[in-house]
Amino acid sequence: MSPRREKEVKKETRREPRVSIFVRVDFKDKEDFIFYYSRNLSKGGIFIQTVDPLPPGTPIILQLTLPGNPQPLEIESKVVWSRKDEEEGTKVIPGMGIQFLRLDDQSKKLLDDFLKGKG
Repeated sequence: MSPRREKEVKKETRREPRVSIFVRVDFKDKEDFIFYYSRNLSKGGIFIQTVDPLPPGTPIILQLTLPGNPQPLEIESKVVWSRKDEEEGTKVIPGMGIQFLRLDDQSKKLLDDFLKGKG
């Protein structure tokens, strides 16, 4: 594959722009609530850094606490991809990509307002 074609293949495919942010994200995994930290966030999802990512397709309920808003947003979500740091023979940030499936109107507005202020 030519270098030009390879660049075209790696073109950005996200639907929503991402904002780099480090916030705590909680969710229930089996019996326990666990927490991780995000690396970036958009209207449609979040990247969670973890060395023990859940498999793609796993449904989760996230509790996302945005700076300046003490009440966490509860978001029905699912894992759409995951990776560990040893993949592809290169050092990558291990974690999982989470897609937001359902947000109530108030949570959607809070998320939109927050992202507009960060963008």
